[in-house]
Amino acid sequence: GESAGGGLAASMLAMMRSRQLPFPRGALLISPWTDLSGDGANAGLKHAGSLALEQRSAGRDYLKPDMIAWIAKLARGDMPADRVPVSPMYAEGSLEGMPPIFVVYGEDEVLRGQIEAFCDTWSGKGASVQARGVAGGVHVPVMFNFCHGPSHDVLREVSAVFGAPSKEAAAGEKQGLLAAPSCC
Repeated sequence: GESAGGGLAASMLAMMRSRQLPFPRGALLISPWTDLSGDGANAGLKHAGSLALEQRSAGRDYLKPDMIAWIAKLARGDMPADRVPVSPMYAEGSLEGMPPIFVVYGEDEVLRGQIEAFCDTWSGKGASVQARGVAGGVHVPVMFNFCHGPSHDVLREVSAVFGAPSKEAAAGEKQGLLAAPSCC
C-alpha cells in the first residue's frame, strides 16, 4: 500500500496478528502514513519531526502539512486516533512472526520522520522491517520513477526483495487475469 494505503496495510497486518489469521508472504509499504493522531495544524504529523516544519516553507514535497492535517481529521472521524486501525504506529504487543515488511519513502518527503519512527517502533517490537529512503525523493517516490533515477532504482530493489513474478503470473497479467493470493 502507498500513503494512507500503506497505513491501512500496516493496520491490516496488526489486525491479522491479533485475530491469529494467516499473513501474506510479505508487505510493501510505500510512504506509509501510520499516525493520524495529533491536534490542530499538527494532526497527522506526529513524529514527523523538524523536516515537516521545514517543508512548510521549502516546498520540496507536493504533500503539504496543512492538507495532511485536514485529511487526518476527516479520515479518523470519531475513532480513537492513537490506536489501530487508525494509527498502526500504536500497535500493541509483540510483532514477532509478522511477514517481512519493506518500506520505501522519500528522503525529502514531509512524512519522513514519521515513517522512520514507525519503522523503528515496529522493529523494536519484533517486526522484520527493512526501510529504504530514496535520495531526493518526495512522498510516494516510486510514482516518479520515469524521471528520477533513485526512484527508478528502488523499483529494482523492490523486485529483488519480493522476487520476479512467475511466467504463469506474468502471462495472466498480460491476459488481464488476476492470480489468487499465495496465502489462499
